[in-house]
Amino acid sequence: AAVTGTEAVTEAEEKAEKTVWKKGDVEISFVLSDGWLWHEAEDRTENPGIALFKEHVTDEEYKNGTEYFEVRYHEDGFGVCGTGLTTEDIKLDDGSTAHVGYYDGSDEWSHVSFSYEIPSFAAVNFGLAREDTEQALSIIKSMTFSN
Repeated sequence: AAVTGTEAVTEAEEKAEKTVWKKGDVEISFVLSDGWLWHEAEDRTENPGIALFKEHVTDEEYKNGTEYFEVRYHEDGFGVCGTGLTTEDIKLDDGSTAHVGYYDGSDEWSHVSFSYEIPSFAAVNFGLAREDTEQALSIIKSMTFSN
């Protein structure tokens, strides 16, 4: 199939927008939406990763565990309590499937598991507002991982 000039430019622009975080052998690539920021997640666990949040979130809010989500590498696997949990599969931009978890009928996702394999990557929601959870899923769909 022939590639038009417009398609080639769009593909190049998409690649230019991809942000890459790497620590040791662990790598997360993603497209950051307008109005969002990111940095390496605080080292509260032995699982390396990134924190993503809206531009208006203050350092105090982040430190208090509100209005952001983290994506971390879990060498020993990722697990959650199954009580009240429902899941929905979503397709990522690379064609793979992720599993979005919701608790007790909430419209706001709690976590996203990218694999049932060990080791694995997972995203956890720390108090994002409803409208922000949808934008966060858009960022999550753009993610690719390696370890």
